[in-house]
Amino acid sequence: MVKALRQAKLDDEFAVLGSVVAGPQALRQFVRGATLNTDDRPVVTHRAPWVSYAPLESPRVRLATLMQQVAPNAADVVGRSQGVDTFRLEAYWQARAKYLAFGMAVRPDADPRVMLENLRRPLLDMVAISPDFRPASEPLLALAEAVRETDPSLSAQVKSSLQSALSSKPVIPFVK
Repeated sequence: MVKALRQAKLDDEFAVLGSVVAGPQALRQFVRGATLNTDDRPVVTHRAPWVSYAPLESPRVRLATLMQQVAPNAADVVGRSQGVDTFRLEAYWQARAKYLAFGMAVRPDADPRVMLENLRRPLLDMVAISPDFRPASEPLLALAEAVRETDPSLSAQVKSSLQSALSSKPVIPFVK
């Protein structure tokens, strides 16, 4: 079990709680007016093939739509006195929202230097928002390692900037 959690990169409380998309209030609001899926009216079973084989939009668009419609709230998810640093959790979710929005527009390139130039500033900004948000820091470190042989100066700069961002306090932009 522990190995599976590590493999899924769910090995700390922020990775686990950070994967929450919405709390109970936001979910209730999201499903308000939706048709119930019951034994005598299996809506999901009936519609699943259409969504799978003839989707109206791409999974990317569906994810973006969902993330625009719902947002987690730390108090709803962990309560007020659960020992989890709610400020850090909110920062994690802010970084995740930026990461997903930015990721929708990223165009891959086989050249790690090009990818590093394209991703460096946005990912560092996300790490500054939440040093706990490893999906932003890990690719930066991997890209810095990938260019180390061909551009040691760039690699060192990125690693230094990343280390500074990781050791800073999280900064939540006042945008919700």
